[in-house]
Amino acid sequence: MESSTSKKTNPTIAIASFMIVGFLVIVAVQIFCSVPEQQLAAIFTNNTDGKICNPALNSITGENLTEAENLTAAKSSAATAELWFPTRHWTRQSKLSPVVNAERPGANQMMYGTLEVQHAIWNHQHPSSCEDKKFLLYEAIGNGHGIGSVIHVTSAALLAALNMDRILVLSPQPHNNWVNGRFCEGMDTIDECYFEPLSSCTIFDVLGDMEYSDENLNKFMEFNQEVYVNSSERVLRTGIKRINRVQTVPILNRDTPHMFYDLLKRGGIPVDFYYWWRAQSTAYIVRPTLRTLRELDRRRGVIFQGQAIEPGTISVHVRHGDKWKEGKLENDTTFFRTAEALLNLNVPGTSGLQRKIYLSTEDPETVRFFSSQRDWTVVYTNVSRDAYKDPTVSPMNFAERIGWDEEFLNSLLSLQLAVECDGFVGAISSNWNRLIDELRSTVRRKYDRVFIDVVQGLNVTDYEW
Repeated sequence: MESSTSKKTNPTIAIASFMIVGFLVIVAVQIFCSVPEQQLAAIFTNNTDGKICNPALNSITGENLTEAENLTAAKSSAATAELWFPTRHWTRQSKLSPVVNAERPGANQMMYGTLEVQHAIWNHQHPSSCEDKKFLLYEAIGNGHGIGSVIHVTSAALLAALNMDRILVLSPQPHNNWVNGRFCEGMDTIDECYFEPLSSCTIFDVLGDMEYSDENLNKFMEFNQEVYVNSSERVLRTGIKRINRVQTVPILNRDTPHMFYDLLKRGGIPVDFYYWWRAQSTAYIVRPTLRTLRELDRRRGVIFQGQAIEPGTISVHVRHGDKWKEGKLENDTTFFRTAEALLNLNVPGTSGLQRKIYLSTEDPETVRFFSSQRDWTVVYTNVSRDAYKDPTVSPMNFAERIGWDEEFLNSLLSLQLAVECDGFVGAISSNWNRLIDELRSTVRRKYDRVFIDVVQGLNVTDYEW
């Protein structure tokens, strides 16, 4: 039975309702800013006062704060780091994924400046408006190049864009083999298929009023040594590899973005320590989408039996195949003895290591060699390696046989498993080993764990790039 009470709203009730709704909105915003499982675009959304939700950047660069205040801010930043990229990105798994233990040894240290640098790159690449921006339109290397090479050369393009105050946008490449396959159907770049977009600006922002066509893309001035220093062109286009080889711009190979010089000086790091930049740029470029991570979860169940990497496991990556074309290859015995040496080292960053190896390799003979070692537990993904019995076969040849997207995704899973380990053995001359080293030092927070190069040992000085 309905009441005959008047429908007019009581002013006191209205005010109270308004206050409750306002409080709930504030709480919702605070929760939204702290939820790590939100899509990456949402994680970096600015709040109403124009500041990024996570205070890590401000806490690191608080020039007007006292030393004590900076220390307090740094501790606060460390406490909130788990809620923010990049420390959560590769661990941002679907519900089917094994739980990654963040409390294991070596899970809490990133390379110097990582949080600040990732913020800075993100902010540069995601302006509030793309209308008045200048662009570097990059045609990524693809056909004939391995995944590690593609990523590392893209980092040179990102360096050039930052130094020229331009937004880096990948040029659509529908005929690039690495985006050829069912997983990438309808997608033309690796940052559309496997990874989060490099920028919120798109090819259509680059084109402006022009229609999308190869003819129009070719109208843009090509990036060269002269325009790198000074150019007023709104759009420059390039394939960075051509510049490196033909015109030799060493700054693209062995420099760091000028915007980080002060940061490096504060940390006592040489501004020309390009390997630091390689790690930071890789951390930014290699941000798998949630769709990709879920596919890696599925593959982990199929080709790794749903296992998790056990604490104390040592990652050993052995690259053979056609790598002999580039220089002398170390044999399997050298890699195994290096893993044994790592286990027996008594230096910081080796605590908790076990006689366990996660082996990543394309060589079936290497799998047989490591599997035969007594008193060691050796695990590896159950993928086809038979094609690599022929030493002339390259990863690209193999990818063509099994499917380009198949090889890319299987490789990403192998990379994911490798950086979950607690010790690392490899040849830094390999692009893939560098990816492992770069990502374990940044997104996996294992910079304080030990990486041993099978040629140079602990004191790596030649990074081959």
